[in-house]
Amino acid sequence: FEAGGRDATSQCLLGLVGLGIPGTAEQVATPVSRFLALLGTMRLPTRNAEGIRALVSLLAPNTRAIITEPDPVKVHIDNRSGLGAQNRIRLSQRATLGKTAKEACSRVLVTLETEDPEEAEGWLPGGFLHTDLLVLLRVYLGYRSDARLRLTVPVRLLPEPRLGKGRRI
Repeated sequence: FEAGGRDATSQCLLGLVGLGIPGTAEQVATPVSRFLALLGTMRLPTRNAEGIRALVSLLAPNTRAIITEPDPVKVHIDNRSGLGAQNRIRLSQRATLGKTAKEACSRVLVTLETEDPEEAEGWLPGGFLHTDLLVLLRVYLGYRSDARLRLTVPVRLLPEPRLGKGRRI
């Protein structure tokens, strides 16, 4: 094996999960060699909670990931159904009545729990762990699915509350 997954064996293994195609490395904002550690997870036909846990444990071994499926999303309906004469739809067609509906198939809730101060700071928005996880999730879940992230840390890791700018954690 060569560094960066540039050897023929690594390229064949990455090809099993769709990442060995020429030009793929430029589309992913992280080295594709990172996915060599996730080959077992990436080759599965579905994207499940175990795979998301594997992504989190690859980045931060002291962080526990709790996956909640589904995580409903409120969707605003632009073209509303009605029972009036202008926009008549039968109730047997299971029409959505109202301005909003809940869609529960495209998003999961990922709750990250850690007691490690360095990992807690890395999970904050803009932190190195947060940025890396977003890139890995985009490749793992694709563009049709979404994930909502929630960070849970013990109170002892939080700084004393005060006005003004200071350390985040």
